[in-house]
Amino acid sequence: MKALVYEAPHDVRVEDIPLPQIKKGEALVKVAYAGICGSDLMISAGKHPRARPPLVLGHEFCGEVVDVFDEGNKGWIGKRVAVEPLLTCGKCRPCLEGNYHVCEKLGFLGIDAPGGMAEYVAVPVERLYDVGDLSFEDAAIVEPLAVAVHAVRRSGIKVGETAIVFGGGAIGGLLAQVLVIAGASKVIISEVSSYRRGYLKRLPVEVVSPEEEPFRENMVDVTFEAAGVPDTVDQALASTRVRGTMVQVGLPKAPVPSNLVKLAFKEITWVGCRVYNRWDYLASIELLREGKINKDALITHILPLEDGPKGLKMLTEGVGIKVLLKP
Repeated sequence: MKALVYEAPHDVRVEDIPLPQIKKGEALVKVAYAGICGSDLMISAGKHPRARPPLVLGHEFCGEVVDVFDEGNKGWIGKRVAVEPLLTCGKCRPCLEGNYHVCEKLGFLGIDAPGGMAEYVAVPVERLYDVGDLSFEDAAIVEPLAVAVHAVRRSGIKVGETAIVFGGGAIGGLLAQVLVIAGASKVIISEVSSYRRGYLKRLPVEVVSPEEEPFRENMVDVTFEAAGVPDTVDQALASTRVRGTMVQVGLPKAPVPSNLVKLAFKEITWVGCRVYNRWDYLASIELLREGKINKDALITHILPLEDGPKGLKMLTEGVGIKVLLKP
């Protein structure tokens, strides 16, 4: 089968590799779409601490189940599915408490095991979600939408409160939409790229450039740092009102020298946020089924799998928001 394989830093290529051999508890999924994420860019640049070549990339994907190992799972064959790409131990305290998404040994398909940027991929059956007649394009964004749903849940935002999202990538655009659905009275996206701002203006939120509209102290009730950039962390701390909440969604690539005095003096609640859980996935599928998410403002390109290296290069150069690959 064809697969997009990370072979070395700055060396990602489409290769012919053997079909995955499924084992107990697994299903074989024929991939319909796989989305390129920021972590894929990190891996392709050789900057991800866990990814080891050769590795099939991709943790955002959907498709159809074509085979299962266990007789008891035969009912999955033929189902259209979204995939939760988490690999968990099931034995640590977080797992035993039901918080498997923060497993002490958490891994991902596409990082710690072969991922979905291929014609076929082996997936634990427990990580499959039946999407029914949902389009595969919708199903392809369930994973990043679940990140947004989880972050909004973690924020505890109340109806009528205000919010700023720092970073207008796919996660930022989805965050803004979920915040509107959750009842926020005003939502602002701060994004430096004029290219991205052009697409994001299709959403029912205010889209601004941080260079043109400086942020004031105590602007909003809740801020979401979704860029993973030191400057935006400080902007978020400043913009959060006294006793407000800041949710850390982005993953800074280096230590962040933040103003912790401001955090303390304003009694800001700084909330950590990691991926999603089952309930976030189910909620995301329902939001898409009800037509409440505008995916067209975020999916900027759909490319054949053979153009995977081109898609990675585009996003590295700031062209595109969400790029899907079609095997």
